[in-house]
Amino acid sequence: MSSSKRPGTVNYSKWDQFEDSSDSESEEEQDDIIRIKNASVLASSSDSDDSDDDDEEEESSYDSEEEDSYDDEDDDSSEEEDSYDDDFSEEDSQEEESSSDDDDGLTSTPIESIDQQLLKSLMGEMKYPREFGRVVEDLSSDAPPNTPKSLYAIFTDTNQRDFNALPKPYGVFWSAEGPGPVNNIAIELWPKFGSVEARDSEHNIEGEETKPGECYDGFACLNYGQTALSMYVRKLEVDHERDFMLLYRKGLLEEALVLRGIEMDDRIMGAIHVMETVIGWKREKGALDPLYDIFGYPEEKEK
Repeated sequence: MSSSKRPGTVNYSKWDQFEDSSDSESEEEQDDIIRIKNASVLASSSDSDDSDDDDEEEESSYDSEEEDSYDDEDDDSSEEEDSYDDDFSEEDSQEEESSSDDDDGLTSTPIESIDQQLLKSLMGEMKYPREFGRVVEDLSSDAPPNTPKSLYAIFTDTNQRDFNALPKPYGVFWSAEGPGPVNNIAIELWPKFGSVEARDSEHNIEGEETKPGECYDGFACLNYGQTALSMYVRKLEVDHERDFMLLYRKGLLEEALVLRGIEMDDRIMGAIHVMETVIGWKREKGALDPLYDIFGYPEEKEK
């Protein structure tokens, strides 16, 4: 039997060879693609690692720069504090030196401080005499016994516009010669309240306008106008109830009676209590007679 083929038949053995070759080529191509992909993946991973390293290096550089700047600021602030401390220590040392010099008497007081001290002494508050409010005297102690005497008081007032303000008593004086001796004491008191150089707006300071037999009344502005002082003498009368009660509350009335040998008995204390607590028109007749017997009756009042 011959090996010849029939007409119209196809030999597929050649196609098998082509298919095997194509399959091998395709497998090789796939292997090449896989290798390329792996290489790209490795390259990308290496690039990312390099970028991460670069970021870390940049962050570390930034951190180091910030720390260096903070350290520099701290150094600057510490230097400033040291300079401040040095300045304060220098000032303290200067103050200590100045105080030590003052203590040793080596330095003189500045002119400004001397002027300020002078102004304070001249324009300060009004100074009262040391004996103010405690003076009780009998100016007619040499008079014969049973000589009638009147009680006079020297008052000061620095609140002339306030009619409710009470005056301040300097002292009380018994006199059998009228108000003249007490007026002289009041006139001599002016220098004790303030210097003549710092006094102005004077009125009747020397008593030139006071007539004989009248009580003294003077006025002046003291300490370059800082204080307006009125000083006057008043005869103590029972009808001048405000002055009477003021001297009683200050203790001057009792001391004046003791100086004359008059004791504060129940009759006198009862009359003072009536004066203090009972309105005038409600008082019983003769309730104040114990006081009138001592201090005298007004001229218009009959006994």
